[in-house]
Amino acid sequence: MVKCYQCGKKFQWKRFDGICPKCGAYNRPETAAGQQKTPQPGGAYGSAYSQRAQSAYGERVQPAYSGRTQSAYGGGEQSAADRKSRHILVGLIVGIVAATIVPYLVMLAVTAGWKAVEADSRADEETVLPEVVSAEQGTPLSVEPSGEVTVTVEHAEIVAKADTFSDFPAGEKLVRVYLDANIPEDAQWDDYDGTYYLIGEPYIAWGDNYKIGVSGYRLEESHAELLGENTTFSSYGVSYGQDGYLYFFVPKEDTQMELYIDVRDQETNEVQKIYRVSVELGTEGET
Repeated sequence: MVKCYQCGKKFQWKRFDGICPKCGAYNRPETAAGQQKTPQPGGAYGSAYSQRAQSAYGERVQPAYSGRTQSAYGGGEQSAADRKSRHILVGLIVGIVAATIVPYLVMLAVTAGWKAVEADSRADEETVLPEVVSAEQGTPLSVEPSGEVTVTVEHAEIVAKADTFSDFPAGEKLVRVYLDANIPEDAQWDDYDGTYYLIGEPYIAWGDNYKIGVSGYRLEESHAELLGENTTFSSYGVSYGQDGYLYFFVPKEDTQMELYIDVRDQETNEVQKIYRVSVELGTEGET
């Protein structure tokens, strides 16, 4: 029996391997009888967990935190080797995956590219340009599948000479063309009303130049005297048989122009046909 130098508890030194079962202080064999004067590091409670190599029951144990100094699979040097092995293994796996997937992704990209090119090629092959039909001035032009709705390009005249007004394009004269829209007399107001208009906005061309008409509202605001009592033509009014004039600026030396009228599908707005009408520019109404 020995007496703990810390608390005075008597206990069997060999049974508890010098560790007091009461306070946990470690008693060295040579001072177990109470001659040990200097307490061990950690105090009465900390020494029980930080210094003893065996449990109170004599079984060899390892402190819960001491294993953190070694890897889960062995000592320090073996841990480094294991880590190196794992890195090599991971590298091999990544390399194998990359070697397998990257060519596949490249193949997909190339395939997608070829498919896109083929699709564009097919689209080009399947694209059918609208038929361009030349027509004479004064001839009724069918602009609706049944043929009941027509537009006739009538006379044209010069409204203002070139350079008459400072706000007009330099070197161009203002001309107007009369378009006559016709629907059956017994047609209802909405018989030819669809999602889109029967025709697009008419435009003119000379050489490689194309130009849409001048807004009637714009002319009315700045030069109402040029319009007089005349009605301005609009694509919207064709479905209701409304006539009117279209106004264009053309080079002063031109005596003829080509007027284009696009016939459209009222459900898809796709151009079905294009009428090209050669219009003679008269001198009547020249100011």
